[in-house]
Amino acid sequence: MKSTVHGVAAALLLLASTAGAQTVTGVATGCFSSTPFGCTPVAGSASFGTLTYFSSSFSDVLNSFGIVNFGGNAVASPANVNNFGSFQLGSGTFTFGNPNAPTEYFTLALAFTSPQNGSILYSGSVTGQVLPTGGGGASIDFVDNSFQPVPGTSMSARVNDVDINPGLLIAGSGAVTATPEPASLVLLGTGLLGMLGIARRKKHKP
Repeated sequence: MKSTVHGVAAALLLLASTAGAQTVTGVATGCFSSTPFGCTPVAGSASFGTLTYFSSSFSDVLNSFGIVNFGGNAVASPANVNNFGSFQLGSGTFTFGNPNAPTEYFTLALAFTSPQNGSILYSGSVTGQVLPTGGGGASIDFVDNSFQPVPGTSMSARVNDVDINPGLLIAGSGAVTATPEPASLVLLGTGLLGMLGIARRKKHKP
C-alpha cells in the first residue's frame, strides 16, 4: 500500500506539471513622458536624456504553480528575448529633468497573444516615476509592484522597479501568472480519481 501511495503522489505531481504547461507569449514596449501614462508605447526604443529603453519579445512556459519569470538576455536593441525590455544608461552622471520639466515618467506596456485565444491581443500597462540615484544612476519607481490583472484574461503581471548605474545595460524584469486551462484542470481531476481508484482496489485485493 505504501508503494501505491508513493505512485499516486508521483503521478499527481506529473499531472500538476502538465496542468501548468501553458506558454505565455507577448511583447513589451515603453515610452517616456512628463505625465503618468502621457505617451503611447511603441516597438523600438525610447529615450529620456541618457536613459534609453529598448522593447522586447517574450515567450516561456508557466511552471506547475502557474507562474513564469522574465528578466534575461538584455541587449541594446529590440532583439531582447524573454525580458520586459532593456534599459541602457550613458556613462556620465544621469541628471534628472530640468527647471521646465521637473518630473518624468516611464510607461511600460505588456501585450499578450497567449495563453489567451491565440492571435487576439490583450494588453496592460504600468507607469513609474524616473528618479536620479545617489551614485549618478537612475531608477524607475513603478506605482505598484504587486500582481495586477490583465484586462480580459485570466492572467496577472508584475513589473519590478528599475535601478541602473552609469554605463550599464540591464533587463526589465517581472513575472506573469495564469490560471490553468479548463482542459488541464479536467485532466488533473480525472488523473486524481483514477489514481485513487487504483489505490483503493489494491488495498481491498484479497
